[in-house]
Order: sequence, then C-alpha cells, then structure tokens
Amino acid sequence: VGLKVLFLYPNTYGMNMLPPAIALFSSLLKQNGHEVELFDSTYYQDDYGLEGTRANRLNVVAFDPNEKGIKMRTSRWEDDLREQINTFSPDLIALSATEDMWLLGTRLLEEIEDYITKNRTPVIFGGVFATFAPEIAIQHRLINLVCVGEGENALIELCRRIERGDSFNNVTNLWVKQSDGSIIKNPISDPYDINETPILDVNLFETNRLYRPMAGKWYKMLPMETMRG
Repeated sequence: VGLKVLFLYPNTYGMNMLPPAIALFSSLLKQNGHEVELFDSTYYQDDYGLEGTRANRLNVVAFDPNEKGIKMRTSRWEDDLREQINTFSPDLIALSATEDMWLLGTRLLEEIEDYITKNRTPVIFGGVFATFAPEIAIQHRLINLVCVGEGENALIELCRRIERGDSFNNVTNLWVKQSDGSIIKNPISDPYDINETPILDVNLFETNRLYRPMAGKWYKMLPMETMRG
C-alpha cells in the first residue's frame, strides 16, 4: 500500500528557485510505492518576500508577478496547512529548510502539533541546516529524526521500516531521538549512486514555482547539480 509522506517547504516569496532535493525524493518515494504531497509556503508572503522588498527599495529592477499570472494566495497558510494535513493524513512528515527558514519551518510544524502528537507521526528534518547543525534541530520538541548528509538511502529505508512496523533506530545517516530524550547518532552510509537518480518530480510543484524574477523579467528555471560533496 505504501506510506503517505507530506513534505513541508518553508520559503518566502522571491526565493523562487525550485528545491531539487524535494523533487528528487518525491520521485524516489513514488518509485517505491509511496504517496507524496507538498505544502509550500512561498506564495503566502504578503510583503513579496526578500526580492519584493529589494524591488520596493530600488535595490533590484522592479518586477511584476502578473506578467506570468503569478498571484499571492489570499488564504491563511495556517488554515490551508491544517486542511491539507487532515485530508491527506500523512504517515510521515518531512521538513526541509535552510538556516534562514528554520524558524518558519518550526512554525509550520507547531501549527499541526495536535495532529503530530495525536497520531504519533514521525517528523524528519533534512537539508543543509540539518547536516551542519543536527544538535540544534533535534532539540525541537516535534522533530524526532534528523537526516545528516545525503537522504536518498535514509528516507527510503525509513519508510520501509515504518511501513513494516520495524524499529528505525539504526538507519544510517539518521539521528533518532528516543522517548527519554536521548539521541542515537547513526553512522553515515555509503554515498548514493547518482547514476540511479530518477527524473525530478517537478509536477509536485505548481507551475508558478518554475518562474523566478531576474533583471525585471520572469524566467522559467530549474536548478542543476554539477557535483556533490
């Protein structure tokens, strides 16, 4: 049957580059029979985020989001997130955030704290900030798993363990917080074989997310990884 995995991506408007890791993980999860949804906070920023602020201050060339039909959401992100999680009912919540989005990411988690605690839903945190500061991330009361380093092997193995009802205390690359607050710090696994990397699941994102302002115009963009390590 597979698991239901919900990705949370805290982000502000203007920082529009699509996160390739989430698109990659979505492809891998779907290949392994899991269902994936995404909550992306990008278009909930009323102040047009970092780039919008710069444009208003004349730090960058002004840009018009209506040029590509891009509109800010008028609903509250809190309401939309709660509705999505109650409808989707995820078995695993995965948060990906950089250091500057860490506090926004924890706000997203805290908004759905009732669901997480009631259902004892595992929450895994990954990304650059998680890799460089796992000791900070693991202290948050709603995060019980932190992925250090690459997440391809760890995420698939974690889902396999959860689906079977097995312990995931020894999954490589994961820091696992126990009920008594102690932390199991597992070793790093062998590098993921990038030749096995599937096509990114860009369809997980709205079409608007492919556009980014540059020099006053909007361009459809995708990030490209040329190296790892």
